Amino acid sequence: MSYGTGKMLLFRRVLIYNKKVLDNCLDFALVEENVSADYLDKEYLGTDYMRLILPKDHYLSGKKRIYMKDISQFPLLLREKTEVQRELFLRSHILQFHEIEVNPTWESASPQALINAVSKGIGISILPEKLVQQDFEAGRIELRKLQDEELKRKAYVIWHRQKIMSDELKLLKELCKKSCFRREIICYKIFS
Repeated sequence: MSYGTGKMLLFRRVLIYNKKVLDNCLDFALVEENVSADYLDKEYLGTDYMRLILPKDHYLSGKKRIYMKDISQFPLLLREKTEVQRELFLRSHILQFHEIEVNPTWESASPQALINAVSKGIGISILPEKLVQQDFEAGRIELRKLQDEELKRKAYVIWHRQKIMSDELKLLKELCKKSCFRREIICYKIFS
């Protein structure tokens, strides 16, 4: 039997954190990929869609429909190579299918830095819709869907099947489920 360590990790690579949950280094983890492993339980949290973000009054803003080939003509700002969102976008089969070669102009670990750069007209980016919604509503950026490719990420909470969760951990897990994809959740370790 396994008792709560008070540690969790949010939205990180599945393979690494499957092992950490199985080894009882983490009580549970929120991950962006489907999990299939013995001794792990999972619960689907939700789906978030990746959207093209543009500076206000960008050339592409005037187009009724925007396609993958359209974005290759502009400076592209992306998350660093280790980020799941970037990998989702740069999966070779998507780019090969659309015959597009992408060379990012700038990479950042910070999605807020990318949003700020886009709002200043430095380039365009593709980020999770729920992450950029506040900036869109504030009128800082334009938010558009790509017509020929639906980029999305699904989130799951995973935990060891034999984990005995305290009431506090159950409450924390429920809070995470309710807050899935909200930009305020950027914690790595709780109750340590």
